[in-house]
Amino acid sequence: MGYRLGLFLMSGWLWLFTAAAQQIPNSDFEEWTYHEGRFLNRSYHQPAYWTTGNSALETIPGIEPPTRKSADAHSGNAAVLLVTTKVLGQVAPGNIFLGSFKLNITRPVSGIKLGKPFADKPGGFSIWYKYHPESGDSCILSVYLCRRNKITKKREVLGGGKFVSATKQDEYVKATINITYDSIYTPDSIIAVFCSSAGYKGEQAVGSEGSMLWIDDFELHYEPLTILKDDNPSLELYPNPASEYIYIPKELHNGSPVELTAINGQRFMLSLTHTNNNWKSDISGIPPGYYQVIFNTQRQRKVGRLCITR
Repeated sequence: MGYRLGLFLMSGWLWLFTAAAQQIPNSDFEEWTYHEGRFLNRSYHQPAYWTTGNSALETIPGIEPPTRKSADAHSGNAAVLLVTTKVLGQVAPGNIFLGSFKLNITRPVSGIKLGKPFADKPGGFSIWYKYHPESGDSCILSVYLCRRNKITKKREVLGGGKFVSATKQDEYVKATINITYDSIYTPDSIIAVFCSSAGYKGEQAVGSEGSMLWIDDFELHYEPLTILKDDNPSLELYPNPASEYIYIPKELHNGSPVELTAINGQRFMLSLTHTNNNWKSDISGIPPGYYQVIFNTQRQRKVGRLCITR
């Protein structure tokens, strides 16, 4: 678990706060569980917290595991080796993902359930990898943040990022990928999928048998809240801290929407209404926390600070 540090200036006081920066358990792939084979079934290793298609080996005899524990690591004692194989005549990319898997022989992809609970908003991810493609194959490294829509009862993708490469890579290199968002909502789950072959065509995976992808040291990246300088941010709005409403003096603002940015990157737009000599905004629906406030005055762009409490 990592932490982000920030400085919060309010009413002449300097506040120091930390915000939890979630990482996925066993992101260095050092922890594995050994599953012993029986009769014609092969033994295999399974990385802790993560899921692979290796459990299919318990019902399909003679198949080498497409996801393997490797001592050829970027750091530590273990890494993941993904090998594209053939299972029952179909291409089966070596894969590791966050979710669950239950074998369906007639429709293999339908047995994959993607996602793990997660409630943060990383700005990107990095992972160390090596790749030996066969016959023009390509690998894929992808991360998506999602939430369940309470109205439609369906999962929505809020943002994501992916890396696809067909280049042979003999030594470990670090791939760093930005995650872009199309929504202000906070995720409730995360999807991460890493495959030795990138192509899919309906229920049929597309790739080349023998392609090998090594991965190690997966990390989510977070951008700390950028504190912009301002001569006297504590006078821009009040009360501060606030719980239900905030007010901005009429002479300091033109009534245009105000943007709040939380330390985890979540953004809210506030509408203002005129009351007496102030502009007023309802913040009762904004989660408690520390926020950077940005709005345009009649003279210049202003940056303030706001603490919302309940």
